[in-house]
This record gives sequence, structure tokens and C-alpha cells, in this order.
Amino acid sequence: MHEKVVLFHSMMKTIVTQEVNCKDCHRCVRICPVKAIGIVKGHAELVEEKCVLCGRCVVECPQHAKQVSDVTQRILQAREAGRPLVLTLAPSFISAFPEYSQTGLLEELRSVGFQAVEETAEGATVVSAAYRDLVEETHHPVISSCCPVTVKLLEQYYPALVGYLAPVLSPMLVHGELLRERYGQDAFVVFAGPCIAKLDEAAGSDSQIDAALTFPQLKALFAYKSSVAQSTSLAESFLSKQIGTSRFFPIKGGVIRSFMVGDETDIDIFSVS
Repeated sequence: MHEKVVLFHSMMKTIVTQEVNCKDCHRCVRICPVKAIGIVKGHAELVEEKCVLCGRCVVECPQHAKQVSDVTQRILQAREAGRPLVLTLAPSFISAFPEYSQTGLLEELRSVGFQAVEETAEGATVVSAAYRDLVEETHHPVISSCCPVTVKLLEQYYPALVGYLAPVLSPMLVHGELLRERYGQDAFVVFAGPCIAKLDEAAGSDSQIDAALTFPQLKALFAYKSSVAQSTSLAESFLSKQIGTSRFFPIKGGVIRSFMVGDETDIDIFSVS
């Protein structure tokens, strides 16, 4: 269930240019690490087939001309159609919402209509076990496939290394499968996390995620309160899962730490940030 074909592509346009905002400063051209922004008739234009969705142009643009596509309306339409909203929340939420306690964040999510909220780290637990088996059984280098930017970078610029990518789904995709099994085909499964590239990965053909948001987009969703918000607390189901070291995934070297904490091993590890 959790093996994958490494190559993934979607038709979704993840980074869009608001031309009316662009002042032709060409800062995005200078900052792009893979030179995926060209100049067409004096204006900066994203070259999608070269882009790895690292998001640096979005962060660096002083005029906010480079923006992340937003599927909030699709979520609201699903809510109005009566589909149960289920959220897989990346564990790095703890640093993205400092103004909320955990209970307060869950209350906000309940108020906009989410019927269940679970941590993506549950999927990471499955992935961690797969990586443990993989490094024990494999006699060649293994590159983690959890990060879609890394996957795209290798696909497009270092194709000779694609064979070393772990044939394992990312925690988001694994958790999407688990939530689909748990809540049914009618559930509308939403992912929220810090990474722009996850929006593209969620839109891929092997994904059970119906929509993906960045953390700022999720925060903006809080303005759309539901008139039929859930009356029950989300805390019990959210806190009931045994996640353990899988919460390490968002930090440097976290994938390795998730399955090697306390273990002695002769495996050589090279961690790159």
C-alpha cells in the first residue's frame, strides 16, 4: 500500500503570478536557485517545467506578485454540500500558531466545520517503520522521498539519482489513505502544513487528499465559521493517537531520528538541510 512510483506530477498550478502587482524588480529571477524564472517581454515569468516549488520566489517578492494557489473555496463548497471535513495537520503546527493553545486551535477548527482532526505524524509512524526496514535490507544509498521539493529536484536536475529515492509514500499521502479508510469515500480530506510543494503533491494521481492548504491559508479559513459547527470536542481523537518519535519529521534529520532513537547501528548517515 505504501510503495510508490517516485515520479509524480499534477496539472495544478501551485505558484501563480499576479501580473498587476509585479514591478519588474526581477528579484525573483535573482533568488531562484534553479533559474526557473525567465524574462518575457520585460516581465518575470515562471517556467513551470523547471520549477521545484521551493517557494523562495513567493517569500522574496516584495510586491506579493508571486502567490500560492488557494483552494479554500473548494473546502467551503464541500462543507456546504454536507461532506464531512477531515483534517490531517502537519506536526509543525505547534510553531505556526503560537497565538493558540492546542485546545484553542482545535476549537477554531471545529468552528469552521471540521468533524475530525488528526496529526499527519500518524502517517509518519507508518513511513518510519518502512524506512527502518528499507535501510536494514538495502545495500545501496537511500534518499528520503518525504520532501516533494527534493523529489522534484532529483527528477528534473539529477535524474541519475532518482533510483536511490526511497520507494515509500510521504507521511501526508499515507495518512490520506488511512483517513480515507477510517472516514469513508464521502469524507473531504484536507491537509494543512508549511510547505508549498505539498499542495502539488496532494493534487497528484496517487493522492487521497482532496485539498491542501498552507498554514497561513488555514488561518484565513478561520474567518468562515460554519452555521452547523460540530458540537463535540475534537481533542479526544486528536490526542488519542500514539505518535511518539514521528513528530521529529519536520526537523533536521527527523526522519532518521524517528526510527533510530536509542538504537545502536552501523548505518552511515548523511543529513543535508
